[in-house]
Amino acid sequence: MNIGCCIATKDIPLAKEFGYDYVELSAKEIMKMDTELWKIKCKEILHPGIPVLGFSAFADEQTPLIGPSAQEEVWSAYLDILLERASQLHIKNMGIGAPKARMIPSEYDYGLATREMEYFLYTAARKASSYDITILYEALHPKECNFGNHTQECYQTVQHIHSPNLKLVYDVYHAINAGEQYADSRMCFDEIRHVHINSWDQGLQRYFLFEKDLPYVKDLCVFLQSVGYDNTISVEAFDADFPETGAASVSIIREALYEAEIKHPLSRTPSL
Repeated sequence: MNIGCCIATKDIPLAKEFGYDYVELSAKEIMKMDTELWKIKCKEILHPGIPVLGFSAFADEQTPLIGPSAQEEVWSAYLDILLERASQLHIKNMGIGAPKARMIPSEYDYGLATREMEYFLYTAARKASSYDITILYEALHPKECNFGNHTQECYQTVQHIHSPNLKLVYDVYHAINAGEQYADSRMCFDEIRHVHINSWDQGLQRYFLFEKDLPYVKDLCVFLQSVGYDNTISVEAFDADFPETGAASVSIIREALYEAEIKHPLSRTPSL
């Protein structure tokens, strides 16, 4: 299983030094760059030679995907630029978490919001197919967003749309803080193509992994082995201390994977 991290572009050389197999970058950071700056940054991003697997942090409240403020011409134009830039980085995945872009007013019809999200995801997958990019829909816990809070709900959405390049990312932090057990997502792994993991505190602030997280990471890896998952796993944390804390996550996940493989060997499925 390949191990990556979600980081700022400035930390790409460090990620390679720490031994990560790939990086994920913030779509929001990429989209803040004008055309001329992007030409420069694209070369800088590729220079270290570590693969850029995907984009996370898709969009914020300036680009709502659902709800009364959502406008197709806005999010479609945003998506077109982002996909073009993704292709220049040889990206394979584009994650759709985007909590602030999918918040809805309490009185807004949830069924309508669901249909709006389905339309966005269908359109995104159709556009992304031209670039051989997979769209990964993500469940978000209810303290961060009020739409699409559970793995099985997002699974049903992906199944309903039934696009070959629309799949799921399973975020352990969001799943646990939505009250899920690992077993609740077992049925969903035929659509899950990527996993996010991190440490967090009581205030739900996310961090890179610490030694104290090893038992939890081991339990997760045993579960992933038990469902035959052998694709990619990234540490996603909004942590400014990546230079100080980022290195430990690689060894923690590798140790957990090694022990899980001993306890629960599997016939390996192809990686992305």
